[in-house]
Amino acid sequence: MHNLREIPAERTKIGKIDPMRTRENQILVGHDTSSEVKLEYDAVIKSANLLRKIRRDAVLGIEAVFSLPNGHKLNEEEFFNSCIEWCRKYFGIYVLSAIVHRDEACPHCHIILIPLVNSSLQGSKLYGNRTKMRAMHEHFYENVGVFFGLTKPRPTVRYPSEYRMKIATEIVGLLSVNEESMRDSAVQNELVQLVSRDPMDLAEIIGIVTPRPVIKDYKTYAL
Repeated sequence: MHNLREIPAERTKIGKIDPMRTRENQILVGHDTSSEVKLEYDAVIKSANLLRKIRRDAVLGIEAVFSLPNGHKLNEEEFFNSCIEWCRKYFGIYVLSAIVHRDEACPHCHIILIPLVNSSLQGSKLYGNRTKMRAMHEHFYENVGVFFGLTKPRPTVRYPSEYRMKIATEIVGLLSVNEESMRDSAVQNELVQLVSRDPMDLAEIIGIVTPRPVIKDYKTYAL
């Protein structure tokens, strides 16, 4: 229901979804209502002639999410279709639904797969542990990422505060004397991401008025 925007609360102006852009979302695989998706799921399960009864704690599906950064120059439909095909080949299981969201911060695709292997649900085995997850990421990069000019993210390293301050000072010094760098969209996007973590002090220093936002007490539920 979330992927197909059938949850009424998500279609308001409050939250991460922009309802004015929901029409830009795209279904690449599957039906356009959750009830039809559920019917297809049930039909696939029934035709599989499962070897044993489905346990209450069984993994009924796997969802893979592929995202692109804002300002990218790729053909989104071509990239996400390649992601779908990679899922089919890598997992070797049924692709039930694939939906592209363009009404949130970054374009991304939700792909739902049915973890049927040899007439049994093997979701946990397909997902695997951290080692298997790293191997999966590497396989995706080598078979899809490189063909679209994507780069691998740097490993997360926690540098000492003194070193981070030194590098930050050098960056500010370079940008202050190089206006061309400030016009680079990649530099601007990175700065926005960094500043957005705590922008209020900097906004005040440079004279931007920041009215106090109205914060409501919303409850969230994990399903």
